[in-house]
Amino acid sequence: MGVGSVAFWKIRSRTGPRFFLWGAAALAASVALKSIAALASPFLEEGARRFFPAFSALLIWTYTGLLTGIFECGTTLVFVRKSRALRHANWPEAIGFGVGFGAAEAALVAIISIALVSISIAMPELRADLPPEYQAVTVPGSAAEYLAPALERLGAMVLHIFACALIVHAVKTASPKWFWLSFAYKTMIDALPVEASAGRPIWFLYLPYLPFVVIGLAGVMFLKRSWRNTDNL
Repeated sequence: MGVGSVAFWKIRSRTGPRFFLWGAAALAASVALKSIAALASPFLEEGARRFFPAFSALLIWTYTGLLTGIFECGTTLVFVRKSRALRHANWPEAIGFGVGFGAAEAALVAIISIALVSISIAMPELRADLPPEYQAVTVPGSAAEYLAPALERLGAMVLHIFACALIVHAVKTASPKWFWLSFAYKTMIDALPVEASAGRPIWFLYLPYLPFVVIGLAGVMFLKRSWRNTDNL
């Protein structure tokens, strides 16, 4: 999915490879920083359960979402501000940056999925310890469920393209509201309680994300129309 998306947009728009590479680098940096910050997660989650038992789940979901908002959007903002090419990107280049970001994540998810599925096949007793989305992938029950992960990655690509385009637009127009919209968008997406769907068909895991994909598609079309007025910035 990742390689195909890059190839499609490269051929369609003739966007230079550096924009895809900038996107991939932004994803790599954000994952590294978020992974370091997440080392404190077990302690914070235990503290939430101990001191705020009535709404600990809400606090944990919010914390998870904020990790993504802070590190993915924050890192993307740094990359855009530091790169003259991104600060002055036209519409195809801004999309290429988002495609690179999403493609890098797709490659990372594929590697993790292959590793976890291999482990679950070799040691079935460990399957119950896998995250819900990986539990479902290990035992797809129909042809449709085999397609679900690919469609999920396609949806994730839309999310990343919209979020990245918002940040490029924010820097290009010197209008912080677009950055904060991207921040809120990604925070809400990763604050969704995915674990509540554990044990259900894989489609249940992805349905909560569907409204955000629709918002992303509509948002991309809106930005494309307004981008024409900024191409000389």
